[in-house]
Amino acid sequence: MHEQTPNLVSLREVCVMTSLSRTAINQRRAASTFPRAVPLGDKRIAFVRSEVEQWIRDRHRSTCGGERMTAPSRADLAATWPPTAAVAKSAGHDASRR
Repeated sequence: MHEQTPNLVSLREVCVMTSLSRTAINQRRAASTFPRAVPLGDKRIAFVRSEVEQWIRDRHRSTCGGERMTAPSRADLAATWPPTAAVAKSAGHDASRR
């Protein structure tokens, strides 16, 4: 059977995909909590795109309990509107100034 060639992405692209810094990615690599890098040369590495995408999906599942997060419904928003004075004040709004 023909094995498909993996799509490689640079460390810079991985930073964009994950919203992590190079330092954060390298720390996770050192701790073996990030996909393994593919060496391309003396000072060049890349990552298999599908492995990085799977890592991102795994992080997402672990933070939201495997359920997709949804925006609140209009009914939920209406039930909390108008905000209490304490909430408005903490957001920098003063209802007495109106």
